[in-house]
Amino acid sequence: MRPHRLVLLVAALLLFATPALAHVPVFATDNATPETAYPITDASKSWSIYDQVDAGGVAYYELDFDAGDRLRVSVFTPSRSLTPSLVLASPALDESDAVPARVAVPDGYGREVVAGSRPDCASYEPFAPSSFYDTVQLDREVESGGRYLLVVYADGSGPVGLAVGQEERFTPTEYVRVPLDLVRVHLWEGQSPAVVFGPLVAVLGIGIALGRSRLPSARPASISAALGLAGLLYVGTAAGTALQTVIAVSRSGLTAGVLVTAVFVVVPLLLGAWLLRRAQAPAQLTTRSRLAALVVGVVGLATWAGLLVGPALLFAVAIAPKTGFGVGSGA
Repeated sequence: MRPHRLVLLVAALLLFATPALAHVPVFATDNATPETAYPITDASKSWSIYDQVDAGGVAYYELDFDAGDRLRVSVFTPSRSLTPSLVLASPALDESDAVPARVAVPDGYGREVVAGSRPDCASYEPFAPSSFYDTVQLDREVESGGRYLLVVYADGSGPVGLAVGQEERFTPTEYVRVPLDLVRVHLWEGQSPAVVFGPLVAVLGIGIALGRSRLPSARPASISAALGLAGLLYVGTAAGTALQTVIAVSRSGLTAGVLVTAVFVVVPLLLGAWLLRRAQAPAQLTTRSRLAALVVGVVGLATWAGLLVGPALLFAVAIAPKTGFGVGSGA
């Protein structure tokens, strides 16, 4: 697998996958009152806000709109027993709907209640991958600008989420940290750590046990070990994504979105297999092999492979001295 071919392949796959990257994941806490509402800093940017409500609890979010902006909001949950609803409140609204007693609306705010409606089937999210029940969806033009409160409430406790905005924009930092955010998303869904981390731990354990005696003798052992560990991390994250896809599809049914998710399974798996082969090769580090490690590290970041550690190991290999990292190195 040559670096330039790898770049072209992944560039094409990521171009295909771009429609799935709709929402930047963030996590809200301590936003149970209007005064502590979670601030959404850019109402046009697509965000997925992951939250929790206690029994009879309420979660508040605030954002600013200008007249003519697009108000696009959806409320979702992975829970099979929860149906969250939404209150939209703002000084710019004329509505005066009756709200549940537990929902506090500031004086001078109009309010509109959008009761949650539970669909029969969960919808598949290829970006995570996961499946959610969308209970509220709003999409309309804002007639009067100003400060808006979005209030999510439910008759029960559990995980709730709020998706807002329509412009698909990731900063480099937001994109790079997605693998760590997705771990938090699956834990937020209620999955056990054993399920979330199990595939990665299993791959690492089996790979390390089988690979101890297979490191080549013609290259510093630390270089081979770094390549091998990066390869196992890539394969482990591919296995984890595959398991999450199976879990999500079991609730949503098979959809075309699985083809998008496949990018984040197949590419890390191929990269990981290539790295494991390179880890067992006796060849010394060359300019070409350093470039290959750099490219595979960058592609790993682009496809969320290796939980950031794998790409970091490859970047270290790309700049390492020929004698290795000084730990466990030798001819």
